[in-house]
Amino acid sequence: MLSELAPAIILSLAAFTFSFAGFGFPWVALPLLSLVMPLRDAIIFHYPFVLALVFYHAWRYRGHLAWRRHLPLLIGSAMGMPLGVWLLLALPEELMRKGMAVFIALSVLALSRDWGERLAGKVSSTPLGGAAIGLLSGWLQGAYAVGGPPVVLYIMARAKSPQEVKGFLGVYFTFICVVTASLYAVNGLFTAHWLKLSLYYSPSVLLGAAAGAWAFSRVSSVGFRRIVFIMLLAAAVALWFSS
Repeated sequence: MLSELAPAIILSLAAFTFSFAGFGFPWVALPLLSLVMPLRDAIIFHYPFVLALVFYHAWRYRGHLAWRRHLPLLIGSAMGMPLGVWLLLALPEELMRKGMAVFIALSVLALSRDWGERLAGKVSSTPLGGAAIGLLSGWLQGAYAVGGPPVVLYIMARAKSPQEVKGFLGVYFTFICVVTASLYAVNGLFTAHWLKLSLYYSPSVLLGAAAGAWAFSRVSSVGFRRIVFIMLLAAAVALWFSS
C-alpha cells in the first residue's frame, strides 16, 4: 500500500508546484521519486505527466511569442539534448543523484537572487550567449529532465512582459520535452509497463494541478516563490543523503 501511495503523493506535490509556480514539475518529482525507484525509471515514469502539463501551458499562452528573438536558444537546446540522453545511459546512478541534488540547489539559489537575473541578462544579450544557455539547458534536459532553470533565467532577462515569459516557457518546454521523449523512445527507454503506470496515477496529477491553481489565486507572488524554493531545496537535500 505504501509503495503505491508514495508515488501518488509525490506526483500530486509536483503537479501542485507546476500549477502554482508555472514550472518545476521535474524538479520536485524526480528527486522524490528516486527515493522509491531507480532514477532512470523515475524519469520515464514522470514524463507523460510533464508532456501533458507543458502542452496545456503552451496552448494557453500561445499568443505571446517572439520566436526570432529566442531562436539561438532553441538551436542550442536541440544540440545539447542528444548528449544529455547519452549521459543518462552511461553515468553511474549515484553520480546522477548527487549531480541532480547539487544542480537543483544551485538553481534555486540563483533564481532567488537578483544577481542571477543580472547575470542572465548579460549572457543572453548576444546570440552566442543564447545558444550557450540553450546548449546547457538541452544537456541537462536530456540527462536529468530538468533543463528549465537556465532558460527561466534567460527568458526573465529577455522578455518584455509576463505574458511573453509564460508563452515562451510553455512552448519551449513543449519543444524540448517532445524532442527528449523521442530520444528516449529511440533508445528503448519507454515501455508499455511505464505508460500504463503513468495512466494509473494520472488522477493524482490532476488533483495536484487543481489544488495548485486554487492556491495560486490566494497567495502573494512573494509567498508562492518562497514556498516553491523551500520545497525544491528540501527535495535536493533528501536526494543527496539518499545516495
